[in-house]
Amino acid sequence: MNDHDAAWLPLAGISLVEASAGTGKTFTLAGLYLRLLIEQQLDVREVLVMTFTRAATQELRERIRRRVTEAARLAADPATAPENAESAFALAVLERSDEPRDRLAARLREAAVRMDEATIVTLHGFAGRALQEHAFEGGVAFDRGEQVDERGLLDEAAADWWRRQVFGGDRALAERVQALWPTPDRLAKGLGELLTRPWVRLAGPDLAAIEAARETAVAEWMAHREALRDWLLAVEAADGFYGGRGLAKRVAESGGAAAMFVEIDAHVRRHEAASSLEALDLLGASRRDGQLKGPAKKAGLPPAVARAVDAVLASAVCAPLAQWQRAREEVGALLARRKRERRVYTFADLVESLHAALLDPAHGPALAEALARRWPFALVDEFQDTDPLQYAMLRTIYAGREGAGMVMIGDPKQAIYGFRGGDVFAYLSAARDATEQRGLSTNYRSTAAVLQAIETLFTATPGAFLVPGIEFVPVLAGRQAGDRRIEFDGEPLPALQFWRLAETAAEAEADTLPKVDTVREQLAVATVAEVARLLDPAEGAQVIDAQGACALAPADVCLLVNNNAEAADLQRRLAATGIPAVCLQQASLFASTQAADMQAVLAAAATPADAQRIRSALAGELFGLRLGDLAALEHDDDAWQHWVDRLQQAHERWLSDGVLAMLEPLLQAAAPRLLGLVDGERRLTNWLHLAESLQAAEAACFGPAGLQRWLAGQRAHAGDGAPGDEAQLRLESDEALVRIATVHAVKGLQFPVVILPYAPFLGTGGGAPGTPPVRWHEEDGGEWLAPGPQVEATHQGQAIRERRAEGVRLLYVALTRAEQAIMLPWCRANGAQNSALGWVLHAADGAPGERWAMARTAPDWFTPASVAARLAALEQAGGGSIRVRELPATLTPPRRLARVMVAPGPARDDFPAARPSWRMLSYSALLRGESTAAPESGGRDDESGPLAAATEDLEPLARTAAVAASDDLIPDEPALAGLGGSAFGSAVHDLLEHVAFADWPAPGQAPSPAERRQVGEQLQGQGLALAGGITGERQLAAVAGLVSRCLHTPLPEIGALAAVPPASRLAEMGFVMRLGGQSPAPVSTLLQQHGYTALPAGARAAGTLQGLMQGFIDLVVEQAGRYWVIDYKTNRLGPAAVDYAPARLAEAVRRGHYDLQYLIYLVALHRHLRLRLPRYRPEQHLGGAQYLFLRGMNGRDAATGVFVDRPAVSLIEALDRLFDGAPAA
Repeated sequence: MNDHDAAWLPLAGISLVEASAGTGKTFTLAGLYLRLLIEQQLDVREVLVMTFTRAATQELRERIRRRVTEAARLAADPATAPENAESAFALAVLERSDEPRDRLAARLREAAVRMDEATIVTLHGFAGRALQEHAFEGGVAFDRGEQVDERGLLDEAAADWWRRQVFGGDRALAERVQALWPTPDRLAKGLGELLTRPWVRLAGPDLAAIEAARETAVAEWMAHREALRDWLLAVEAADGFYGGRGLAKRVAESGGAAAMFVEIDAHVRRHEAASSLEALDLLGASRRDGQLKGPAKKAGLPPAVARAVDAVLASAVCAPLAQWQRAREEVGALLARRKRERRVYTFADLVESLHAALLDPAHGPALAEALARRWPFALVDEFQDTDPLQYAMLRTIYAGREGAGMVMIGDPKQAIYGFRGGDVFAYLSAARDATEQRGLSTNYRSTAAVLQAIETLFTATPGAFLVPGIEFVPVLAGRQAGDRRIEFDGEPLPALQFWRLAETAAEAEADTLPKVDTVREQLAVATVAEVARLLDPAEGAQVIDAQGACALAPADVCLLVNNNAEAADLQRRLAATGIPAVCLQQASLFASTQAADMQAVLAAAATPADAQRIRSALAGELFGLRLGDLAALEHDDDAWQHWVDRLQQAHERWLSDGVLAMLEPLLQAAAPRLLGLVDGERRLTNWLHLAESLQAAEAACFGPAGLQRWLAGQRAHAGDGAPGDEAQLRLESDEALVRIATVHAVKGLQFPVVILPYAPFLGTGGGAPGTPPVRWHEEDGGEWLAPGPQVEATHQGQAIRERRAEGVRLLYVALTRAEQAIMLPWCRANGAQNSALGWVLHAADGAPGERWAMARTAPDWFTPASVAARLAALEQAGGGSIRVRELPATLTPPRRLARVMVAPGPARDDFPAARPSWRMLSYSALLRGESTAAPESGGRDDESGPLAAATEDLEPLARTAAVAASDDLIPDEPALAGLGGSAFGSAVHDLLEHVAFADWPAPGQAPSPAERRQVGEQLQGQGLALAGGITGERQLAAVAGLVSRCLHTPLPEIGALAAVPPASRLAEMGFVMRLGGQSPAPVSTLLQQHGYTALPAGARAAGTLQGLMQGFIDLVVEQAGRYWVIDYKTNRLGPAAVDYAPARLAEAVRRGHYDLQYLIYLVALHRHLRLRLPRYRPEQHLGGAQYLFLRGMNGRDAATGVFVDRPAVSLIEALDRLFDGAPAA
């Protein structure tokens, strides 16, 4: 069996290709498609290709299109064929064709052009198309109505049935139903799998047999009940009940044997379940001897009475099963009726309807014939994920049919989607039916060493996959040795590295296994440490290939976990270590925290007069108010009214423009805050996804109330199976980061390095297999389900075996994602004894395949010695491909790395023309004409870049007019002359942000050693090296003097900053201000009308001002009820005081466009005061802007170095309106 055989199998009948991981099944499928076009001369519309997700259909279509396009080119010019497998295969297929090459090339070119017409669909998509195109032959309706989600209809039908049983007047029936399903939701959840998997059979007798047995048991009871009563009274009189427990205790609790009999009789007559017949159960065949003593024990229960008791008990055991059968039948009928009445259907209905139509004696043969003519050949990808109904449907169409055929491609070792309905036993059934079986034997993904290590692991245990018919198949390595390798510290990474976590002496000697939480914590620490070791920028792993060596990239590492909670935890831990990571999740959007918060937001926006709903929304993530903020609202009527007004506006926008229009401004306002969080991208992605989902659902819902019900329904069912494509969490970042994913999410993907942090617990999720419902398969492949606890031992063992087998398949899929290296821990822990790895490693030590070990019990085969011995044996057998690395029992978290930088990929140049869009802006970015900006702080770039360039040419002007006398020089000019640039500006800004204003020495006073040290630390923190000796000391004193003059110079209407109390000033006030989509032109015109300079060219070219304007104001000061914007400037305008006179400062402000800066700041301050200040009046409260050019301040007055402007309130209000998107006046 080899790859060539698989590619050239006969194109007739039913064939099966087993494609182990990485062996090129998509290559083979595309090759078979090419053969069908060339050899069978089929049209693209005649070949049916099926797979299991919409995304996979698109990928297949493009792969096939490329292969057909290449074959068309080679048919016309075979001499240009490149040396690769695709071209070699295409040439071989072309050689087998007798068709003229020019005609063949033209036909293949047409096929490639028409590939969008090809039937490349999901299995459900095929069923829907077949029913639509062949409704007449199938005897089904031409128009099936609207496709809907099954869950909402099932909820309705289950609730309807449950209410009828519970409130229908039959008390006994109500108690029986509630005992099984306390709520309608429990009923819907329990029946969901049975109704969507009609091939699953309930274990036990059918309903008719159960009813007949119950009637017989009740009849026998009625015949012997008096005899039982007399016997109980006689035993009681003779003191024949044994001890103070069991039946004796039950008699005492009931108040005597007579009273107990009355209770038993009532339960039997009401057909109660076994749990309600506790007293009678004590008299059953298996327990009655232990309840009696003396003559009563010797005489025993009369035989006829004993038979009646045992018959009743046997009937009672089946009572729950009867309820399950009846509920399945009746709820299913209610569900079908609702679908007919509403003319709707679900995805599951498509396959069921087509299967039923094919089996219909009247229409089935004609329908199967018509489908085989329409699609003479079918290719089924990922066949291991089919279910029995889907396979039966395909077999009916293609099995034994002349001129038709089907190839099924899959790998039973990768059947891991049982929770979605996939059934590996359907694959095994197909394998038995196939007329041809081939295999792919060369792996093109992993290195030879990785393949050898995986083979060593799985072949060490015969029958490792536990299910007959699923065996490990060794494969060859298709990669060239050394074509790409990963080295650490000059040595290649081991292909498979086991981490053996040591145990403490107490753990090793204990009879119980180490606690799971303790082990999980250690494994998480070890994993993060290993990732940090590999990605360390200075000493990390190197990737070596033909192009040379480079550092291992974060995207080369994938951590495979068992669930989304583990993924989120590792993502947080990596972030704390400076390593960015992204989660590839298959979780539901509607199970997220954001979905719950969105429910509260919708409720508040729908009823903005409801104070409780408003508070719930404000406490959520979108608004982000803390507990203290909410408490403050109780005493701040204006602030509370602000939120009420905002939600009232949202309500009106919802009613007029829809839910997305209502949510958009709320999301825009929250975006900067959310993105500042560690997982901000994940959160914002969820919010945007929810908004889109709500918009899509709005068309089918009736107003706000209907949309709220829809969201509540989606959230209620978020945990029911795998989410659909639209509900699955989206990737929050497309950066090349470390990947974290569940095994289910990465099937089909590959990564250079794969780590399984929690391998000791892989395959143990979902609780013990004995917990109802219990599922298993019989030898014929039929699936059975026992909904109650009464399960035969053989069935229980088979259920455990199948559960463990799926865990082994998960392990296989996880390991085969790796290209060059695998790392996984193995150690003893509570739960690890039942894991897939526990079975694969320790089956030879006695690990059972059909038993589930007790919690925390340390089995004899699972000792520290056996773990060490098994890993050592594997290392020996691996021939160098497996290594064991010892980890200490106690691990410490790794040091934080400098953030691991992600190398950008090549830039695309095929984007469409830019269009106005939402963006983040700042004053500096606007000035430069940039489309977006990162948060910036005040004017800390004053002395570099275009802002400095705009003021540099003022210096010669100033010098020319300056007085040459030395007493006209600005203070400390010689010492300050050597300090400048953005680093110096940042240092001074930081100094002014952190010093105590009132305590800083006045001008002329020498700074203390502590103050000098503080100045020095700020300068050094910005990378500024001071001169040595006296010059350096003078520089320190000069900078301290600069701060002194800034703080002690009396400012107009403010006075000295040193005299302003801390409560009246706020440093580095950050703001995020909405921009509503105004063009820059009206803003520029407005500025000119008020005597300011027009917007610079960069700002005018920046496009629509839509999004958020962000920035930081150096200082906001309140004095006498007026609020001022203060900005520090360290620009050097010249050496003399005259260079900082008001006229020179005005020119510097104009040249540097600082007027635009402080106008933006004043608009931001205006908006803030309007929201926060009661009875705010800008004429009274808004002061203006004072720009402090620190080098020119003299410490005595504001004659030099202080620029003051009080813009007209009308200008600020007009700018506010323009920034908010209002039309120009």
